[in-house]
Amino acid sequence: MNIFRGDIARLAKEKPVTSEVHPLFVQKIKPFCEIPEKESALYAYVKKIAFQDTPCPYASEALRNDIRGMLNRMEQKHAGTKFTVSKAMERLRPALEITTQKDNFKTCNECGEPSALDLCKCCEMLKHVD
Repeated sequence: MNIFRGDIARLAKEKPVTSEVHPLFVQKIKPFCEIPEKESALYAYVKKIAFQDTPCPYASEALRNDIRGMLNRMEQKHAGTKFTVSKAMERLRPALEITTQKDNFKTCNECGEPSALDLCKCCEMLKHVD
């Protein structure tokens, strides 16, 4: 989706193991990023692992659904398309990381949570409630 939206910053930072951007943020690790969704679902089904199988009622209207459908059609017609696109992104990411601005998180002066500003949005809203 980030490719179709032209969101270079997200393309650069969304990866199998995310970079540490702030000590209070948990690093994301995506061990199954190369496993097709159908295989993950089949494994969960066979092993009787509970998972969300009901689609979102708004999925049909979302860009994500259109892109998923297009990629699935391409994969069906040309096996390996999804893997090739994913691997191409991994090869392009170092160049994208150089061109994008890194997030510089501060610490909120009120609560101590990570924030882009001196005061996080939560504390900012709480000040307006008082």
